[in-house]
Amino acid sequence: MESVFKSIPNDKFFLETDTIEERLEEVYQLAANYKNIDIHQLTEIITNNYNMVFGSATNTKI
Repeated sequence: MESVFKSIPNDKFFLETDTIEERLEEVYQLAANYKNIDIHQLTEIITNNYNMVFGSATNTKI
């Protein structure tokens, strides 16, 4: 799984937990560790990706 996270550019991914047992916080922390960034940076990346795809009209933070 680590190689998958490392191979996906930061501006091309989202995270979700529909089919796994882990909580979203755990998934974010794991992804941040694999990407070698802190959780705050990861949250900003995912928020930016969301806004690029869906627009920022809702001003929703992920």
